[in-house]
Amino acid sequence: MAQLYSRPALLLTGDREFKDSITKLLSTLQFRVDCASTSSEAYQLASSKEYLLIFASEEPSKTISAISFYKKLMTTNPEYKQKVLFFAELPNESLEKEFKYADCHYLNRPLEPASLAKEIEVMRENGIFNEARIGNRYNWTGECTISAEGTLCGKTMDISSKGIKMYYNGETVPANSEISISIPDIQYKGKAMVRWNFRMGEKNMMGLDLVEEINPLNLQKAIPFAYRAPDLA
Repeated sequence: MAQLYSRPALLLTGDREFKDSITKLLSTLQFRVDCASTSSEAYQLASSKEYLLIFASEEPSKTISAISFYKKLMTTNPEYKQKVLFFAELPNESLEKEFKYADCHYLNRPLEPASLAKEIEVMRENGIFNEARIGNRYNWTGECTISAEGTLCGKTMDISSKGIKMYYNGETVPANSEISISIPDIQYKGKAMVRWNFRMGEKNMMGLDLVEEINPLNLQKAIPFAYRAPDLA
């Protein structure tokens, strides 16, 4: 059931400080990160495991050439096309041309968390992910109350604009049930559909699709860098 908690990602960087910061950020975005410090190590991991996304840092020292790694990967693992996101210190005209020629996604360093959240959402909107949940997922724990047959109190495991996972004490709520839900920390009250529900240990876990989207400004009370669509910005 590991997929309930995180999504597999690969990070290629030789910069320890950057690795620590981006790994923490990706964890909040609900990615489980494998790290590689060399292109050959990253290539071996990408060839032996299935990742939802690969993040690669093009570094000034040139000890790692992320674009060369990408070109090699495309010759043997073309399924990763459009699933690699680069970080680079731009402007660098020649490097920027290489990214555009290879049709790659890239962001400037130093990295802004909101920029990463936005880019991942753009990739999602372009159909790169094969996920039922709409909107970026964020690891966040908040108190919530649901009303099905009685009132059940629990906590969120993750949250997106249109869905949550939560755990609680109480009886299992059947899939496809409509329930009421309240999350006071982000001032949300509404209806939700139960997508799945199962017991793990002493608690029940449940996936919910929200009937009404969480207000983006309220979502940012939980996750300050949470992505907001342009028409709501």
